[in-house]
Amino acid sequence: MSEMQRDSAHVNDVLASSGPNWPFRVAIVTAGDELQSPALKLFILAMNGRLHHFEFEFIPADIPDPLLSTLDVSGGLDREDVRKIARDFPDRFGGKLLSAMTDYSIKDRRLPDYFIVISMAKFVDGYYNLRTKRISVIALGDWEASMSPPSIIEFIQALIVREALAGVCPSLQGSQHFGTRACICDFNQELADVRLKVITGFLCSQCRNTLDAEVHEGLASEVGMILSKDWIGDLHSSASLASSIEKFGVNLFITAGLVPTWKERILNTLREDGFKEFIKFLYAILLAGFLFYLGWKKG
Repeated sequence: MSEMQRDSAHVNDVLASSGPNWPFRVAIVTAGDELQSPALKLFILAMNGRLHHFEFEFIPADIPDPLLSTLDVSGGLDREDVRKIARDFPDRFGGKLLSAMTDYSIKDRRLPDYFIVISMAKFVDGYYNLRTKRISVIALGDWEASMSPPSIIEFIQALIVREALAGVCPSLQGSQHFGTRACICDFNQELADVRLKVITGFLCSQCRNTLDAEVHEGLASEVGMILSKDWIGDLHSSASLASSIEKFGVNLFITAGLVPTWKERILNTLREDGFKEFIKFLYAILLAGFLFYLGWKKG
């Protein structure tokens, strides 16, 4: 057996041994620099302290892979072509993870149970995700600021939870409802339609019963709690997650994208400091305009 074959066999052994032990470990891999957002990472990882059945982790984005380079584009992609590349991603990328963990002498060398790759790519058929063996790919290239609220960060959080459910429960891998219930497992062909289930944070009775019966009793309640977003809190409490995320420059109640626009920064300034700061801001603009006028007139 060659060294490459031994490495591949080891990857398969590790993947096979993951089993149904809790928590179900989900690795998140981002394709492209646009998604390197501290606010996004904080939002996703904050779920770990509130979940018993799932544990999310971000994998360093500097590990190369054909799937990641394919998704790091601005144009449209054929979803089935991407699926072919994604099919072997857990084995291929898992081997690279094991090598990296060995190089850095990492003690815990267990591989994740499931991978979710997030990108700003766009599928030409209008769909926004695909699933294959032990991996989901989310393509957010069709997201627009007009879809907010909710913010794109909330979109991503809800879609990550949805794909984690597909990973842990085979019966929920396919779209569950053709009609719109605002359930997290609804069929939504277009990203714009996802907005309803992100806002409501709802898991219908059918999906709840499936999770409790086929996976683990209590899992449905936990998922419902994390989707409701009540645990995020508000900006009035300095200890809330919303306040912590705001320290990274993102106000979940104002910012639509991964980074705030200048208009959103102004609105946030008004919210934080009120009319007094607005007058200062307006005065600064008028002063800058007056100085520019004097300089222009003098010239």
